[in-house]
Amino acid sequence: MAVTVAGVDVAAVIQRQRSHTVRALQDYTRLKARALAATESPARAGADAGAESQDLAWLLVLDQLIFQAEAEVRWLDHCETRLLRHAERQAERAARGGAQGQAPTPSPRTTAAESTATSRGSRKR
Repeated sequence: MAVTVAGVDVAAVIQRQRSHTVRALQDYTRLKARALAATESPARAGADAGAESQDLAWLLVLDQLIFQAEAEVRWLDHCETRLLRHAERQAERAARGGAQGQAPTPSPRTTAAESTATSRGSRKR
């Protein structure tokens, strides 16, 4: 993952992935709405069992894709929270180290996590 590579803005990676996943989730939801509307239309009332099975299979696949995308968004939220907590701990250690006359060690991951906090605002968890 991006946290192991120096100089990578982890917050930006998470935000890009979240945007992509939310877009995919919206697409899957639209596809599911169309598929449901098609299966419930009066024109499909006389559909054979094979067509109904295919419709059911497609709806189940769409459900699975929707659940996966929702889980990924929750996981990305979790990653972001963990990065923020890590940044807070690093800042506390640096403050304690500076108070004891030790030079704090900067962390590129801390900077990335802190940028997430400012870019996302005061979002509640």
